[in-house]
Amino acid sequence: MGDARCTAPRRGMPSGTRAKGPRVFLVGFVGLALLSVPLTGGRLGALAEVRFRWVGLLVGALVVQVAIISFVHGGPSWFHPAVHIASYGVALAFLVANFSISGLPLVGFGGLANFVAIAANGGVMPASKTALVDAARTHSHNAFDNSAPVAHAHLRFLGDVFAMPGWMPLHNVFSIGDLLIALGAAVAIHAACDTCLARFGRHLVHQNGPAEATSDPTDAGSLVS
Repeated sequence: MGDARCTAPRRGMPSGTRAKGPRVFLVGFVGLALLSVPLTGGRLGALAEVRFRWVGLLVGALVVQVAIISFVHGGPSWFHPAVHIASYGVALAFLVANFSISGLPLVGFGGLANFVAIAANGGVMPASKTALVDAARTHSHNAFDNSAPVAHAHLRFLGDVFAMPGWMPLHNVFSIGDLLIALGAAVAIHAACDTCLARFGRHLVHQNGPAEATSDPTDAGSLVS
């Protein structure tokens, strides 16, 4: 698991930049979702009324990811990859405990996609070299690369194959799982704040209710009377 792909410099990538952090660009996306709430008739204060279960699991998983990627260097070759995989498992446990909250199942599916890709590749998210160059990301000599090119990667399509260009704020590579996480977070925020987008979504989900009711066998008498 802890082989040269986590410690050797990458060729063909810009110098002077760091390897990918713990999905920090998602913070920017969540920020945009929060800014859109007042613009769509929602109430940001409603977020304080949402009750999550087992919040400590999520906080702990995020703290561990930041620590192993940015601060904890050295140690056995298996340590960082193993802890990386474990942190995803802990975060997924939090999401499963909160599946009843709108949007979090989608976040969970995205997290599961990332977890599967990381676990299948020895604790490292396989990244496209082209995407890393486009995002102006390169190797850090003294930190764990949680996202890096992997020779003969498994489930490559679930890896970091997309890129936000280097000129954008929080530029980074990202995966299909990240897209699902971002979308799920936006759904959760708008649903909790009861924006017009959330109300429209609920209308679409329930608009077939009356049609289904007319097909109920208990209504057959009224149809022929």
